[in-house]
Amino acid sequence: EEAERAARGAGRQSAAKVRSCMTTFSHLTPLERLAWDAVAFCTPPAALHSIRTRIAQLDADGSGSLSRAELAAAFGEALSAAQVDTLFAAIDLDSSGVIEYSEIVGPLLSGAGAELDSATVAAAFEALDARESGKISIGDVMSLLGSSWSDDVAAKFKFVAGEDGELDLAEFEQLLATLGEVSRRNSVWTPRP
Repeated sequence: EEAERAARGAGRQSAAKVRSCMTTFSHLTPLERLAWDAVAFCTPPAALHSIRTRIAQLDADGSGSLSRAELAAAFGEALSAAQVDTLFAAIDLDSSGVIEYSEIVGPLLSGAGAELDSATVAAAFEALDARESGKISIGDVMSLLGSSWSDDVAAKFKFVAGEDGELDLAEFEQLLATLGEVSRRNSVWTPRP
């Protein structure tokens, strides 16, 4: 019985961590989400074991994706229905009506608290460097974000990219480090205005 209680407590902590990561991720700009999604796609499968475990805990029907109902159940009474809808829309990047595994790995990685290895970060950077120039241009990001591109995203990109207007690997690493730190500090839901 004590082992069961400990397991339930660990499950609640894991669910709380997932909720924290997802709510923080939903507040990121499309540029920031793109950076974490690139890292997620470049992370070796063996390094994703704990994230797969967290997703499985939320995936009540075992479908491999999260429905709005499963997300609402994961948050319990911590979020209103409107807040769940906002969060769901922010993470369901392809608007398919379910949160696919690939859409949730980025949010969970961004708040996992784990150190990213340099090879994974470099691979993510290279994946976004469409021109293979050693820099990510505003055009590279515009083409990847499509309809998510906005003046706010352009301003964020220009701020992060610095004087030359393009992201180099060091600036990309700094973007990820800053986002990871914000994600680890932020554990309270604050709806966007």
